[in-house]
Amino acid sequence: MGFWSDWLDAIARWISSNNWNQLPQSVLFITLTSISISAFSAIITKLLIDTESLNEDMQKINKWNQKRKMAMERADKKLWLSVKREEDAIKRLQQSMMMKRMKPMLVTFIPFMVIFAILRRAFNGHYYAWIPFNMGKFPWIGKTPWSEQVTYDGHVYSKISFTFWYFLSSFAFGSLISRILGTNPQGAVSTDSKKKSKTTKKTVKKNK
Repeated sequence: MGFWSDWLDAIARWISSNNWNQLPQSVLFITLTSISISAFSAIITKLLIDTESLNEDMQKINKWNQKRKMAMERADKKLWLSVKREEDAIKRLQQSMMMKRMKPMLVTFIPFMVIFAILRRAFNGHYYAWIPFNMGKFPWIGKTPWSEQVTYDGHVYSKISFTFWYFLSSFAFGSLISRILGTNPQGAVSTDSKKKSKTTKKTVKKNK
């Protein structure tokens, strides 16, 4: 553990020596680190998961949920029996989807922990980004240990920790990267929509 700790400390000192843990460089450095990790995670997901198959599985589960909801709303016994017959298969499908999604996490977990350990050493005990509004005014946020309000030139800013800025950047850019690479099943076009689109294109070509 001593070797690893010394190695992590050495990288953290290198970051500090370049003033990347000082404003305003800290904002850009943390943002770029967050984007890099999100891109790495999305690429690993792209390589390990058949997203098209995952999307199809999601469509089946969504259709079953809609069918189940309809059966409950209409109190349709025949439809409910059909739902119950498919329930075991849907549960197996959900378990399969969960295992597929865990594959990238197993690969990216260790690199993420190493990078975060370095960041914690380099960005420790300071506020590394300023947000141009008072976070304390938001009732679901309020006062937190990772933010502090400050008045500068007559305007109230929120100073935030590197952890909060990292996850804010990750949330903002991670979803965008996943959509660009097509690794976000929730943002994917449904299989039925794709089929309808292809059918429509073929029909238009024939009419021409």
